Amino acid sequence: MTTSRLERKFILNPISKLVVVFFLAATVLKSTNDKYSILIVLLFAFLYCVYKMPLKGIKIIALYMGILLIINSGDLSGLHPFFKMFVSFLIVAKIFYFPVMAGMFFLTTSEVGAILSSMDTLRIPSVVSIPIS
Repeated sequence: MTTSRLERKFILNPISKLVVVFFLAATVLKSTNDKYSILIVLLFAFLYCVYKMPLKGIKIIALYMGILLIINSGDLSGLHPFFKMFVSFLIVAKIFYFPVMAGMFFLTTSEVGAILSSMDTLRIPSVVSIPIS
């Protein structure tokens, strides 16, 4: 029996997911353009849909769009200091959104056995691979 391309299961290697987590952690140091940020969020939402978790994909889109909407809503100089503190918290949440989102994707879509076997393939010592998995 032959299966179509859509019926085959799409599985990313856990090592490639971990590399993406480390690269997206660099976005903490340098800010990205909002257009590229939205594309990254949409890519992860698509990957969640591929892994049959569309609700999580919708949640990450809604949360990021909400953060962007509040942060980019306009002039913040006339706000009460309490609301400025809330907006500054959202700015920090936006900075750490991509590493947390990528880490959440890595943890929810990777099995421990797949992580360990892929790290054994790369000959990473068990002292490193066991705590990561």
